[in-house]
Amino acid sequence: MSQEAELVFALEQRRREELFRARVSNKTREFYMRYQDQYNDMCSQGYLDYIPEEMSRLAQDLDTIGNLLSSNPVAAREVSQEVGSYIHSLWGLGREARQVFQESARIARLEAKREKATAQNAAMSRYYEILGGLDSIVANFAADKLNDIKNDILSGSIASTQEIETKLTAIIEKAKTEANEWKAMKQKEQESRVVAKQIDDIKKSVAAEKFEDNSKSKALLDKLEEIRSRAATGTVSVREVQEQIKAVAKETDEALIDEEERREKVKAIYKWFNDHDFTLSKPKLIDGAVVITAQRPSGNKAQFRLTLDNKVWYRLDGYEGQSCLKDISSAKADWESVYGIKLSDEVVKWQNPDRILRRQGQTDSNIGGKM
Repeated sequence: MSQEAELVFALEQRRREELFRARVSNKTREFYMRYQDQYNDMCSQGYLDYIPEEMSRLAQDLDTIGNLLSSNPVAAREVSQEVGSYIHSLWGLGREARQVFQESARIARLEAKREKATAQNAAMSRYYEILGGLDSIVANFAADKLNDIKNDILSGSIASTQEIETKLTAIIEKAKTEANEWKAMKQKEQESRVVAKQIDDIKKSVAAEKFEDNSKSKALLDKLEEIRSRAATGTVSVREVQEQIKAVAKETDEALIDEEERREKVKAIYKWFNDHDFTLSKPKLIDGAVVITAQRPSGNKAQFRLTLDNKVWYRLDGYEGQSCLKDISSAKADWESVYGIKLSDEVVKWQNPDRILRRQGQTDSNIGGKM
């Protein structure tokens, strides 16, 4: 006899979660390694001397990602996405700081560390100690006032360490405020370039993925281009753009996990029919569905069509009597018990007791039709 049916063919939730965790962990690790290399490059270019607070934040975030990768990859990805939203701005900020601020400010701080050891009194020693702890941007904004304090110490106008600390605290706090305002302004100026760079990173990542269906990859890349266009007009905020980028990243993960889940189902079908003396064709992607054909020398033939929404169409042909029901029942039992596939909502579309391989309107070229 022959039989045609449709059913829901889904992996156990536990297994899908394992696929999800593996996907998220591997992808997050890829970005983590890239960001770690960028952090090391920034350190080698002296950015710690100009933007130490920003670099400290990056270092802490990278440590958090590294610690979470194995135990909680979803949380690690959230931190990684946050890093992706600001790391490109650090490149421009550190580079411009080196170009704008006088080299003398950095040199003065380095000299302060050496001169502290030979200071003539406690006040001057404390002055050099505090000066040596400033980053180059703050030291630059405070340069004139710091020089005035130094002259007051040399003239004897200031003698106590307490007075030094009081005066320097006020000067440094004002300089830090000015430095933060300068950095915020420069980061604001870079927003469009930074967002474009972030989109480029995600586009490269998506383009490098091995989708079974290239149309899905193209659709995701088109979405990213749309996001780029909207960002360029300035009609959406940076935060909105970053949320849209995250949504595309999530959609990419889900699409690839769906494909991986389907590959596991294809393997299960292949394994069962191969173990039961069928010769199988190479899977084909037809209209977004994977199609498999299996045949025994006796003429028994099985056809399957698997879509990404957990639906499976199958047809068995060329069987004597009720033997096709025996095969499909055995296969279903193994798929559930051995491969962790849950079967449900089966609807038998057609049965025929005859050994007819093709019914009217059914050919090998239109396998399964639409589900």
